[in-house]
Amino acid sequence: PLRAVPPDIAQAIADAPWRGGLEPAPQVDVTNAIVVRGRIPPECAGVVYRAGPGRTRLGSTKYAHWFDGDGYVAKVELCAETNTATCAGRYVETSRWLAQRESDGGNGADDAVGRSGVAVRGAWTQASGLFKNLGKFPTNPSNTSVMVHAGKVLALCEGGVPVEVDAKTLATKGEVVFGPELPMGFSAHSKRDARDGTVYTWGLKKPPFIGLSVAKIDAAGKVTGVADMPFPSTPEFALLHDCAMSENYLTFFICPWVLPPANIAGALSGLKSFGHSFEWTNERDTWMVVMRKSDLSV
Repeated sequence: PLRAVPPDIAQAIADAPWRGGLEPAPQVDVTNAIVVRGRIPPECAGVVYRAGPGRTRLGSTKYAHWFDGDGYVAKVELCAETNTATCAGRYVETSRWLAQRESDGGNGADDAVGRSGVAVRGAWTQASGLFKNLGKFPTNPSNTSVMVHAGKVLALCEGGVPVEVDAKTLATKGEVVFGPELPMGFSAHSKRDARDGTVYTWGLKKPPFIGLSVAKIDAAGKVTGVADMPFPSTPEFALLHDCAMSENYLTFFICPWVLPPANIAGALSGLKSFGHSFEWTNERDTWMVVMRKSDLSV
């Protein structure tokens, strides 16, 4: 059960009850659901996983953006043979989640969390205290989507590498690095080709390099190709959230929302919020790149 909600949060929920849906999610162990009527159709049998921000505040301290919300994976499993259903929900115990717990306790559904402030820097949310931000790259919340690949259930967010969770209990197993040549980021909307199981992903290149890379990983988890993303002029920090995939091609749209040169020092040093340092410019066009899936050539 949740502890007493901070008065300002409680008042906000009373004024607009829908805000209660944004409250920190509880840890839910595997739970048997009740089939009220009828039978589960065989076509619906199986497991579905979903991920999202499980908490967007620490006590009365709100994250600066939902994108920084701590990752939470939910699971629903339906069995037609036994006509049973189970569900579960747990936080992804990333390094940032563990650092926050070590800092002030709590399990994610505890409103005492945040007593010591924000423990580590996020992409949009600065940690509490200058020296917790200086020289620190934004941490990965693992809060966007779930992919099953190479026998692993992976929580994804483009802020870092995939994090594996247990297929049954959702307990966190740890980070998964398919290969050292992959970009620093791993797209939350990576594409999986159903024909051969190949996954196509992309993300920011590892420091000190600037730009984006695209990679392909076979069904067994082996990296089979990595290519640089071309830019109109020089490589830069840009957001590449998703792409379209056809039988033979990947199509990317790079919008003119980038990290201006004047903002790079503050964003990378930790003096300023990384996400809020990006800017949209109407003076630039959207850049479309079509890559061949066979060899990642443009």
